[in-house]
Amino acid sequence: MTTQIEKATPTAANPKASSLKDTSTAAQCMRLKAALKVHPMNTNEIRHGLDIMEVAARIWDLRNKYGCDIHTQMIEVENDIGVKHKIALYSLISEAMK
Repeated sequence: MTTQIEKATPTAANPKASSLKDTSTAAQCMRLKAALKVHPMNTNEIRHGLDIMEVAARIWDLRNKYGCDIHTQMIEVENDIGVKHKIALYSLISEAMK
């Protein structure tokens, strides 16, 4: 059975190859899932690298609509002017069986 994530684009295995101009929920979930398969990413990396502004919402979609097991760890990062912020670091533990 094919999910909406796989149908979103023919380049589902490569998040950089998928169009960042596609802002549909399914396309954003596909990009995020593909990227998290490669390595953990934090909120800032996802926003800037994958052009996903509502990161928590897409993580919720992956968990609750697509059955992915994603671990969240709060980390502290320093911004460009030296202010420290706590943000989430996401790791894909497993994905739903097809």
